[in-house]
Amino acid sequence: MDDLYNSEAWIKATPRQRQDFISKLSANKRMEQDKLKEERRLKKIADRQPTPAKKKSKRQKRKEQIFQRQIRQADRSKFVKTVRVNNVDVIAADFLSSPEWRSLRLLAIQKYGSTCLSCGREATKRFPINIDHVKPRKYFPELALDINNLQPLCGKCNKRKGNKTIDYRI
Repeated sequence: MDDLYNSEAWIKATPRQRQDFISKLSANKRMEQDKLKEERRLKKIADRQPTPAKKKSKRQKRKEQIFQRQIRQADRSKFVKTVRVNNVDVIAADFLSSPEWRSLRLLAIQKYGSTCLSCGREATKRFPINIDHVKPRKYFPELALDINNLQPLCGKCNKRKGNKTIDYRI
């Protein structure tokens, strides 16, 4: 800029020409700044991860979810171990239909009654009582057929308790 003010063109120029010089300089400066900004923006875009080409439809997503679930189940079946208590596999899905569990369930209902120990709801056809394992059989399979590890709960309270160890018998 100092070179401009000392140049012969500036000295001989009229005030209007001087304004034109200054506007051209500032325009060139702005163009350089814009060019730098554009280069930075393009660099950021180039550094980004590529986005998926096309969105999947709901049907494709659902098929993918089902496929992933089947893979997980197949993987899980490889590692499922059997835990036997009194010759009964307590981890198996059909444990709840075994005669040992059914007889133990009736004993628990006789011992504790058919009332939910959490909320006090009585058993009805609409709201049957579930016999719940205080310490979940998933984590404590050796206690699956122990009557001292059972408590009656309604379906709502049993679902809310889940796999947590909560004793309502106190």
